[in-house]
Amino acid sequence: MIKTEKAIKDKFLKLVEENPIDEIDVNTLCGLLKIRRQTFYYHYKNIYDLLYSIYLEEQTKLKQTTGLTNIINNAVNYLFNKETLNREVLNSNAKEILHEFVNSYIYKNLYNELGKYQLTIDQRREETRYLSKAISEYILHLFKNEDISKELILKKISYFINDEIIQMITKNHLACSK
Repeated sequence: MIKTEKAIKDKFLKLVEENPIDEIDVNTLCGLLKIRRQTFYYHYKNIYDLLYSIYLEEQTKLKQTTGLTNIINNAVNYLFNKETLNREVLNSNAKEILHEFVNSYIYKNLYNELGKYQLTIDQRREETRYLSKAISEYILHLFKNEDISKELILKKISYFINDEIIQMITKNHLACSK
């Protein structure tokens, strides 16, 4: 079973290099792999479920880190390391899968990072949810522009959010709850 899943994922990723995701269907994939549709549906609900599975696997490979700069660097580096796939996903009906992937990575790491502040669990979750969504949306917005470099994305994001801004937001958050 694991070999079949790997074969399906590998063939799909190869197809994405040559075709828009929205034009890849189960029949084409099964035909190229010489497997029955039932075999595909045994492992995945549809093409988007397959893609979600690929990102889920990728998430386990992304290392956890500390420091806002490192968190953002890791997210942006991932986008550029798998640039063809990520740009294709971002320009398809599957873009929410990539949004969720990037947001989830930033959320997990930022939640741990905010642990150094004296926030309640609810405050930490609320602040992390807001910041991770804003950061991930901005990263993906910038990444969607094909003419922008990784370095320029990192520079623009550092103007938008940095450790000083996080400290100020956290300080204000604590002050509001007193």
